Parts: sequence; C-alpha cells; structure tokens
Amino acid sequence: MFDHNDLREYYLRLEAVKVNLDDAVKERIHYYCGGHPFLLEMLGYEMVELVRESKSVDVDQAARRVEHSFLEQYDRMTDLLR
Repeated sequence: MFDHNDLREYYLRLEAVKVNLDDAVKERIHYYCGGHPFLLEMLGYEMVELVRESKSVDVDQAARRVEHSFLEQYDRMTDLLR
C-alpha cells in the first residue's frame, strides 16, 4: 500500500499531466482507492483520459468507468485472503 510520501508522488505525477487536484479531489480518490497502487493506477488513467476529453476532473465519473475492474480486483483480493 502507498504511504503518505508515495501518495504525494502519485498526486504530483497526475498534476504534471494537467490533472488539477484540490483537497476535495484527493479525498474522493482516497475514498475509492485508499492507498492501493493498482486501484490508483486504474483510477488515475481514467482521470487523465477525462481531462484529455473534457478538460475537467471528475473522480466519480472516472470511478464509474472502472467500476467493473475495481469489483473484479476486490473479488481477487477476497479470494486470495481466503
């Protein structure tokens, strides 16, 4: 799992490709992914695509785009933990 420093670097990389992140956006990202690197990767990709398409950040819309992949990942993690 990403720690505080890893998340800071993740946010800096998103900002480097013109994804504007305020505290509310970061809070939504944390809501969906916590510090899970794979989930952050999927969500970050969709956020970059949304910015490219519409010039705005909508974390909830990005999350809807990857919802199926998130649920599959949760199932894999649950199976592994069993």
